[in-house]
Amino acid sequence: MGMLLGYVGRRAVVEQLAAAATVVVFFHAAVSTAQTPRPAGQPTFRAEVNLVEVVAVVTGEDARSLGDLAASDFEVFEDGSARTLVSVRKLSAESRDTATTVAPGAAGPPPHVERLSTSTASADAPAFVLLLDDLDTSPRDSHRVIRAGERALSFIPDSALVSVVTTSGLGGSLLTLEPPGPQHASKVKAFRGQLLIRALPPEGLGSAPGAGGRRMGGDCMTGTPSLDCQDPTRPARRASAVAAAAEILGRSGARRKVLLWVAQTMGVSTIDPQGSRAAQRQALASALNNDITVYVLDPRENPGTDDPPDTRRTGGALEVGGSAMALDVDDMAAVPLTQLTRETGGRYITMANNLGDFMGRIIQQNSTAYLLVYESPVSRTPGRHRIDVRVKRPGARVSARRGYIVDTPAPTEGTSTAATDDSLLRRTLLGSAPQGQLRLTVQAVPRFATGKTGSVSVTVRADGAEEQVTQPIDVLLATFDDEGRATNQHQVRLDPPAAGLPLEFTTELPLARGRHQLRVAAVTGDATKTGLVITPVEVIEPGRQLMMAPAILLQPSGDRVIPTAARRFAAGTSLGVQAEIAGRPVQEGKVAVRVSVADSTGAVVRTADGALDPGGSPDRQRATGLIETAGLANGAYLLILEAVPPNASDAVRHAIPIVLNAATRSTAGSSHLVVAHGPSSRHSAAGTFVIRTEEEWHAFWRLLPTRQAPPSIDFSRATLFAIVAGAAENATAHKPVVVSIDAMDGETVVRWRAEPDASPGAQHAFTVVAVPARVANVRFEPSR
Repeated sequence: MGMLLGYVGRRAVVEQLAAAATVVVFFHAAVSTAQTPRPAGQPTFRAEVNLVEVVAVVTGEDARSLGDLAASDFEVFEDGSARTLVSVRKLSAESRDTATTVAPGAAGPPPHVERLSTSTASADAPAFVLLLDDLDTSPRDSHRVIRAGERALSFIPDSALVSVVTTSGLGGSLLTLEPPGPQHASKVKAFRGQLLIRALPPEGLGSAPGAGGRRMGGDCMTGTPSLDCQDPTRPARRASAVAAAAEILGRSGARRKVLLWVAQTMGVSTIDPQGSRAAQRQALASALNNDITVYVLDPRENPGTDDPPDTRRTGGALEVGGSAMALDVDDMAAVPLTQLTRETGGRYITMANNLGDFMGRIIQQNSTAYLLVYESPVSRTPGRHRIDVRVKRPGARVSARRGYIVDTPAPTEGTSTAATDDSLLRRTLLGSAPQGQLRLTVQAVPRFATGKTGSVSVTVRADGAEEQVTQPIDVLLATFDDEGRATNQHQVRLDPPAAGLPLEFTTELPLARGRHQLRVAAVTGDATKTGLVITPVEVIEPGRQLMMAPAILLQPSGDRVIPTAARRFAAGTSLGVQAEIAGRPVQEGKVAVRVSVADSTGAVVRTADGALDPGGSPDRQRATGLIETAGLANGAYLLILEAVPPNASDAVRHAIPIVLNAATRSTAGSSHLVVAHGPSSRHSAAGTFVIRTEEEWHAFWRLLPTRQAPPSIDFSRATLFAIVAGAAENATAHKPVVVSIDAMDGETVVRWRAEPDASPGAQHAFTVVAVPARVANVRFEPSR
């Protein structure tokens, strides 16, 4: 008949730690024309529904984006007929919120400030993919591509999503959509053109053997240089890379999606021209149907005049009557670069003196756009449909896709085409950017690895972006390693929470040491709302230096203390914070732990000592701190946990941004902390107790089956509420659980309920909770 004791601020039950956000999805530029299905439930165009979406950028006479347009300024025509606009919404790249500063003058480096991954943080921000065509660039041209790419990255808004990939796929197998960072510049700097072509033979094209007749060939047949003889799959691979990027980028939701393709030609294999052309048609269809705007940018400043002979682009020779003439590969393309860019709303840029600045202007123009939704009576009709977006403003220029393609439905052979909830959930998981009408917040907390083995604790918090969630929610979690291999999959169904509360749960997944990608997808039971969060996780093994894993926030929930992804609390809430620390100073016992609160000016307004609990090895421990927020004004704060060795300049810190609001009415678990609970006591009858003094506290404690001293309570700042359940009835024992503590009309109402208790010998179970305030009038109210 053991008793469970939850001491405030010590041994806080949870052993989990946190990480930051990214967006990653597997990218494979293979020679294939198969389309990847797009997740259902997204607010993006799908051919089988009657609403069609198109994202438009409108620029004025000065080539700058217009951001003051209204729905009445737009007209949409489909196949020549005017369509009814259902909605018009402005999309823009707004800067990310800056984090609260840290106390100036504090010793040691500034703390790592947490940024939680959410499904809505970048919902309207544009997404850019910089596709560098190493299969169509010679090594001597690489510096032009690098220079232009680095310059273009400097124009990406900090709230946008961006990825840098190559057509060959070398240098990585992941297409990653994430906020701009130094990793993108590194990928650009690593670019190397791979195209090597032998120089023209001295005798030239006219030496092709044979007279009369008419035939086409390359150096495989006539001795003239031809790309397809060295790499016959090159043209199809390049076009398939465009199609693959468009399909993946299309799964990033309803936003402006831009593909910047740095290339010189479209290219066609003279050995397999039909294969090349099929891949090009697929690239155009993928871009149109996923609403991808394609810009093609030729990095050569004077193409055709300043290039040496071994970089010429040729489709071989066409022999007519014994003479031969050179063919440009784009002469045989099914979809020339001019058509690809024009149809998708982009531009084909050549002979730009400063290509990087030109790309920067394109990025700036596409950072503000409008999402137009219109009703279409032909969106299910197979074939190609034209879209014409017009703006009623003189001098305005519209950039939007000019159509979409609906494929002929494949025979179903009697099977149902309706998507199941499970298939919808899995398709949502395949999205390439955070999105959805179901707001998800995810805290991924990796533990330090032991050898090659580690784990990550994942806390998922869900609520409706517009309204309370009233449906069950199916959640699918999956992890992938750095090569795109699936390493975990965990699916749960969660019942809707009580009114006014979010849904939140924590689970743990095993992970090997190294970098991983975590995906969390959720779908409501009625399949009307979906959400997706994608975040990176890195599991590391600590060394001798003092290290701290990302911190987690703890809050009471009934008779437990659990991690939470909530970051808004009522002023007066007691908050716990915990992190794993490691290193030689930890093993030597020379580390002190402190927890503090800093306001928006960086000033520390509250501080407290923390505690250390043993970890998995002598050089690892759990640092835990508890801080009171009573008396703090409403506003934004940083909750900082720090581990300080003898040399304070080597201290490590992690900070969690929080917001405090007025405590007008508390909700379940938001303003009380469980001090002690157990399945049995020596109380003779059920009852409720308000404990305001040390004497009352010791009197209550003497009737508990323990020899431990009661936890120390500062009754000048706190009040305890205790509830003792009745004796077991019909062999069924119950335990009391506090549901909420509310301040209403000058009275404090403690709501509690009795839950079945299966503990052996349970009799007169009890719970004791604390609130950080002196309370006068109290009423206990049983709740069902």
